Amino acid sequence: MVSKDNKYFQLILNTSLFALGNLGSKFIVFILMPLYTNALTTTEYGISELVITGTNLLIPFVSVSIQDATLRFVLDKNNKSGEVLKNTILILAIGSIVTCLLYPFIGLYKAIDGWTQYFLILTIVYMVRNALSIYLKAIGKTKLFAIDSILYTLFLMISNIVLLTVVKLGLKGYFYAIIISTVGSIIILCIFGNVFGSCKKNRVNKKLLKDMVIYSLPMILNNISWWIINSSDKIMIEYFDSASASGIYSVASKIPSILTTLTNIFNQAWIISSVSEYDTTRDGKFYSRTFTVFNCMLVMVASGIVLIIKPFMQIYVGVNFVESWQYVPLLLLGSIFQSYAAFFGAIYTSAKKNVSIMSTTLIAAVINIVLNTILIPTIGIQGAVIATAVAYFVVFVFRMIDSQKYIQFEVQVTQVLLSMVILTGQCVLMITIDGVLRYVTSIVCFAVLFVLNAKTIVLLFNMFKAKLRRR
Repeated sequence: MVSKDNKYFQLILNTSLFALGNLGSKFIVFILMPLYTNALTTTEYGISELVITGTNLLIPFVSVSIQDATLRFVLDKNNKSGEVLKNTILILAIGSIVTCLLYPFIGLYKAIDGWTQYFLILTIVYMVRNALSIYLKAIGKTKLFAIDSILYTLFLMISNIVLLTVVKLGLKGYFYAIIISTVGSIIILCIFGNVFGSCKKNRVNKKLLKDMVIYSLPMILNNISWWIINSSDKIMIEYFDSASASGIYSVASKIPSILTTLTNIFNQAWIISSVSEYDTTRDGKFYSRTFTVFNCMLVMVASGIVLIIKPFMQIYVGVNFVESWQYVPLLLLGSIFQSYAAFFGAIYTSAKKNVSIMSTTLIAAVINIVLNTILIPTIGIQGAVIATAVAYFVVFVFRMIDSQKYIQFEVQVTQVLLSMVILTGQCVLMITIDGVLRYVTSIVCFAVLFVLNAKTIVLLFNMFKAKLRRR
C-alpha cells in the first residue's frame, strides 16, 4: 500500500481530483462545439470569442491578479487562510466596482458594440469564481472543487441546449448560459465552502494584504503577457483579416485547448507538490522523474491527435468551420511548449520568484506581438499560429535553464529536443502533404516517437499494472 505521505501519491491524488473538477466543464464545451458552430455564424462566434478574450485581458487589472497571491499565501503555513480569503474578497469587491465604472470606455471597442454589458458581467463573475476556486483548492477542499465543477458543467450544458436550440436566442443565449452557470457555481462555492463564515470570523490583515498585493502586482504583467500570447491573436486576426477568420482560428484553438486543459489540471496539483517539496527536501530526482513522465505523455497525446485531426474535424464542426483543421497541428505544438513553461513556472512560484515569472512571459509576449504583426498580414491565420508556437518555445527554453538556479535537477534535453523535432515534422507534413502519404508519414512519426519514449511508456504501464494488483 502506498503511503499517503508519499509525494508521488499526493501528486497523483491531487491531479485526479482536479481532473474530476476540470474535465467535466472542458469536456462539455468540447461536446457543445458542434452546437455552437451550427447555431452561430462564423462572425457571431468570432464576436463571442472577442468578448471572452477581452474579459481575460481586463481581469488581471481590476483584480490586481490577487488569485495568484491567494494560492501562494494560503499554502504558506505561517498565514491564516481565513485572513487570506478576507483580503481576497476585499480586492474582488473593489475590482467589481472598478469594472462597472469602465462601462463607457469598453463601449468604445466597436468589434463588440452592443455586447458591452455581457463583457462586464462576465468579467466580474469569472473573476470571483476563479479566485474562490483557487482558495478552496489551496485549503485542501478539492472534493468540493470537483463537485462544483461537475454541477457547473451540468448548468452550462442545460442552459446552452435550452437557450440555443429551444429558445433560439443566438449569441445572447450563449452569453446567458455562461452567466447562469457561473453564478450558480459561485453560490455553491460560497455556501458549501463556508466562504461567508470564514470571512465573518476573520479580519482584514493590513500587513498581509500589503504583502499579497506586492506579490500579485508583478503577476498582472505576467497574466497580461500570457493573454497576449494566448488571446491577442484573435483580436489581431480580426483587425488584419475579419471577425470570421477570428472565429475559424478560435474553433481550431479548441482542440489544443483539450491538451492544455489536461496539463493545467496536472499543473494545479504540481504547484502544490512543488511548493511542498521546495519548502522541505528539494529532491531533484522528484522533479526530474515527474518531468520525464510529463513530457512523454504530452508528446504521445499530441502526435495521436495530429494523426486523426483532419477526418475528425470534418465530422466534428459545422461546414463553415471545416478548414480550421489545418491550424490545429502547430497550435498543438505551441500548447506543448506552454505546458513545459507552466511546469518550470511552478518552481518560480515555489521560490516566490514572481518577477522571474513575469519577465520571462513578457519577453515572449513581445515576440508574439512582433511576429503577429509581420506574419498575419503575410500568411493569414497560420501566421498567428506560428507566432504563438515560437513565443511559447522561448518561455519554455528560458525557464528550463533559469529555474535550475532554484532547484537543480536533470532534464533529458536530447530526448526532449529530438521528440520536438519529430513532432514538428509530423505537424508540417500533415499540413503540406496531400492524399494517403499525409497519413503514412504521420503514422511513421508517431511510431518513432513511441520507440523514443518506450522506456517511460513501459514504466507507466508497469506502475498502472502494479496499482491494479494492489486492488
